[in-house]
Amino acid sequence: MKTIEIKVKGKIYERVISALQQFDSEDLQILEEGRNQHYLKKQLLELESGDAEFVTMSELEQLLEKRIQEYEG
Repeated sequence: MKTIEIKVKGKIYERVISALQQFDSEDLQILEEGRNQHYLKKQLLELESGDAEFVTMSELEQLLEKRIQEYEG
């Protein structure tokens, strides 16, 4: 199967989905983008653009310890 991506305004979304559902499920699958996909795409863009922030394991441990102390104290 090939995959295409379309953007549809809310006012015609239901009509487009209804039209696509007329096809046999073996010929057409409707893949809706969920929150996880949106999050992952954003993270990938940050990585590719060089805007992602990396930390070492020890830095992460320090950050987590500090956060835990904030909530314990």
